[in-house]
Amino acid sequence: MKMPVQFVLAFSLFIQPEINNSPCDFSFKHYTKSLIKMRKYLAALIVIMLAFALPESNAQEKMKSPPASVAGEIDGVEVEVNYHQPSARGRVMLGEKLPYGKVWRTGANDATTISFSEDVTVEGEELSKGTYSLFTIPGEDSWTIIFNN
Repeated sequence: MKMPVQFVLAFSLFIQPEINNSPCDFSFKHYTKSLIKMRKYLAALIVIMLAFALPESNAQEKMKSPPASVAGEIDGVEVEVNYHQPSARGRVMLGEKLPYGKVWRTGANDATTISFSEDVTVEGEELSKGTYSLFTIPGEDSWTIIFNN
């Protein structure tokens, strides 16, 4: 197939097509392979750009439930609690969004964690030193707290 010389020269700048003996012969097979290769590189470039751009845009948004922590000492044991401050935003949480009697992941965004620097006893149960995630079962009169290791 014969192509105009300008067309061949324009593409030769980008993909360097195979040109047979005549300057007007153009190899579409080579053009197709080069185009596929360029698409792969372009797709990879877009993925890399998004990988760097998205975390920055998300970091700039203010979290609706921002992280927080509190630490202290109780009877010589250092205790630290890490959580996200829940924001009800006008919703009724207990009894409606969080039904009574169902296990609830305590905290917003991620599970709340509690760390002990030494072995402790909670309600007569021994807990080894370390970090635990907290789950709760809310009730109308009392709550059950679950330390998950």
